[in-house]
Amino acid sequence: MPASLPIVILVVVALASLATVVAIAWSLGMLRRPRALVQDGRWREAAIAAERLGQSWLRIFPSVREEAAHARAACLHLEGKLEESLVASRGLREGALLEGANLVMLGHDAERAVERLTTACASPRSSAEDHLLLALARRAAGDAEGAGETFASVAPARPRGAPSPRIYEPAFHYLRGLYLLKTGRADEAATDLAVAGASPITTIYVERARALVTSERSPTTDADARSSLTGQVIGEPRAGD
Repeated sequence: MPASLPIVILVVVALASLATVVAIAWSLGMLRRPRALVQDGRWREAAIAAERLGQSWLRIFPSVREEAAHARAACLHLEGKLEESLVASRGLREGALLEGANLVMLGHDAERAVERLTTACASPRSSAEDHLLLALARRAAGDAEGAGETFASVAPARPRGAPSPRIYEPAFHYLRGLYLLKTGRADEAATDLAVAGASPITTIYVERARALVTSERSPTTDADARSSLTGQVIGEPRAGD
């Protein structure tokens, strides 16, 4: 055996190991990028990153395909492209929360929204804002008593340590403020809506909170229009982990 052969083998092994490390690092970066961009409120970039993830070699893993599709649907929702997000959410294996949230924010099919959000809220991972969405859906479906019970089950503050506070803390306050506004408690709603509207990261929830705060200051705005869930509050321009 030539004396140089062991050295060649060692070099090949070292290069293979380096290539493996690079591949793993690249893969981890691809997996994390959509979520990182979402946390910064960069919806379109996050959606593109999710699409690229879904088209990468990692798509051989079903969980990666689902993650990529879910991230894209969530970005569309947060950006305010609710109809597109609704279509995308219906293709997800675990899309109950996003579908229900889209229906509530669009003001469509309250019964279906109740069904999907009830499923989502049965999960131990459900959040306070998920239950507020369900309360709004139940009220829209004509179940005022059930809506009141659901709303009463949610504390007036989001739990400490709840995930993604920069994104979902404002959503929590908008949804809580909207429910209070719809049930004739405008004074109580004002604080929540102001907190939501002050968020430095703009989502559909923040935009709608700002619109409601502005309309509350206008003496000529109709109360029903102010508290509407439909696109008339904010034009179409915005689960949990």
